[in-house]
Amino acid sequence: MRAICQYCDGDGFMKSPRTMCNEIYRKLAEFLQQKREKLPSETKTEFKISLNSEVLERMKNDENVLIPMEKKFNAKLLFRSDSSLHIEGDKIADVTKIDKD
Repeated sequence: MRAICQYCDGDGFMKSPRTMCNEIYRKLAEFLQQKREKLPSETKTEFKISLNSEVLERMKNDENVLIPMEKKFNAKLLFRSDSSLHIEGDKIADVTKIDKD
C-alpha cells in the first residue's frame, strides 16, 4: 500500500502508515529475538521506539500484535511520537537495566 507523499506534493510516493506498522512489527520481532538470545530468559528487556506521529496513531489500534509480542519476548515496549521523523523512519533504543550482582 502506498499514499501520496505529503513531503513532495504528490510527485512521488511513500509507504502508508499501515505498511510502516507491518514493517516495524517484523523489525521489532527480529530485534527482540536477537536480544533475547543474548540474555537470560528471566531478564525483562525494555525498548523505546520513536515513530512518526501518523505511524504511531495507526499502531495504537494494534494491541493484538504488541501485547503478545511483549509477552513472547518478555519485553516492555515504550512508544513515543517524534515529529522530526519521516513517515518511513523509526528509532529503537534498548533501555534495559541489567543488574550486575
